[in-house]
Amino acid sequence: VLRLSLMFVAVSIRGRLFHFNAFLYDYVTVLAFYLICSSCAYMLLGIFGIHAAVPLRRWKFVTYSAILAFLYLVEVLLFGIAFNKWLILNVTVEESMDYHISNYRTNPHDIDYVQKALKCCGKYREDEWFDAIAYIPASCCPSRPPTDTQEFCSLLPPDIYYIIHNRGCLRQLQDIPNTGLAAVTYLLICLCAVEVMTSLLYSSTFFAVAARLRIRGV
Repeated sequence: VLRLSLMFVAVSIRGRLFHFNAFLYDYVTVLAFYLICSSCAYMLLGIFGIHAAVPLRRWKFVTYSAILAFLYLVEVLLFGIAFNKWLILNVTVEESMDYHISNYRTNPHDIDYVQKALKCCGKYREDEWFDAIAYIPASCCPSRPPTDTQEFCSLLPPDIYYIIHNRGCLRQLQDIPNTGLAAVTYLLICLCAVEVMTSLLYSSTFFAVAARLRIRGV
């Protein structure tokens, strides 16, 4: 159940933030892929463990325990890598933002979506666009009339009175993963604790039953 919940969280992250993938690739794609794959691996291993326990076959149980220990080691290693990625996430997002702003004429779609969705403009301020493309993109002023089909925000009267977002997008993009990462981290810690306790209980029960059967000569 906990692993299914983790998969649901991963799919939700992927679905809700798919259009931010160009800026939050490590969070939206890599993290979601890891959570889904690890959850599937643990659920398949759980089925194998049940299959090993029912006929009380020692070699299957030893195999199950070895694979489980290996998966735990891999998960700890990947968690360390993910934590390191999280430490440099802000830098990665800023570099991606710089790249998309400098290449706006080639591919405007990703940055336009961010500016419309987050109601922001530029990296820190709207006037940064003048250094990049000499005008402010229309995605910075979505409240203009539908009849205005220009690709930029006009700064001349009366258009100057249309709202141009005056806050940058960088900080908002950097803040998006914080809540989700905190939830995933707490869930993983609780999940690992439950799985370790369950595995220990499962192992002790298995060996206790096996010992009783050996004494009875079964």
